[in-house]
Amino acid sequence: MALIETRFFSKTLGMCATVNALIPQPANPESAKRAYPVVTLLHGYGQNASAWIRMSMIEALSRQYGVAVIMPDAFLSSYADMAHGLKYQTYLSEELPDVMCGFFPLSDRRADNFLLGCSMGGYGAFRIGLSHPESYSAIGSLSSGHRSIPTFIGRRDDRGFAIADAIFASAGSDPSDDETESRARALANAGTAPKIFVRVGKSDPYTLENCRQARDFFSALPVEFDYAEAEGGHSWTFWNAQLDAFFQFCGLTREEKYL
Repeated sequence: MALIETRFFSKTLGMCATVNALIPQPANPESAKRAYPVVTLLHGYGQNASAWIRMSMIEALSRQYGVAVIMPDAFLSSYADMAHGLKYQTYLSEELPDVMCGFFPLSDRRADNFLLGCSMGGYGAFRIGLSHPESYSAIGSLSSGHRSIPTFIGRRDDRGFAIADAIFASAGSDPSDDETESRARALANAGTAPKIFVRVGKSDPYTLENCRQARDFFSALPVEFDYAEAEGGHSWTFWNAQLDAFFQFCGLTREEKYL
């Protein structure tokens, strides 16, 4: 397994971007695939591209399943095109996949691409996956629903600043939440929505009700939707425990032939 930290100039962001990548290393080089399936992982609030490597078992799973894993930085953007900031949604959904396929032997087929995030990253998975259903066959959210959480992003510091001001230019919520639901309905009714995986801890103090909103909304649509509440809170211990289930939900299989 190769762990590669890449830094490249993003035209969308107008600056150098950092992405960590796990690329399978075949035990037999002659069996190397020309294009690996891809799981893109989105980090949570206050984290960065190193979070999944440092805090999870993703390298072991990447090796066992023979999939590439792409882990980008998104800072505090909520994976949006910020009202007063950088266009992270455009960067992650349009520029990054092409750049990564240029660097590494990755599949660009919808059937081979999957998107998963934790906390803020789960919210980002909904934003990006439902905005670009042609790119992902499955999206997953760990400890986040599809709607923003006003009590979280609307918190103000001692200067009176809330991150929602910079991201959404509104006090505490994403005005595009309703658009996300409209888009999800249209995709589900057309049969073109990615399948959706959501897990949340029963003792999560931040996002349990938010995830239940997602459960109620998506359960009423004609889309493959896998929702469960499990023991745990808003932590890496909980998120780690859900990774294998997401890989299986995506239809990936263990190959056990990678170093």
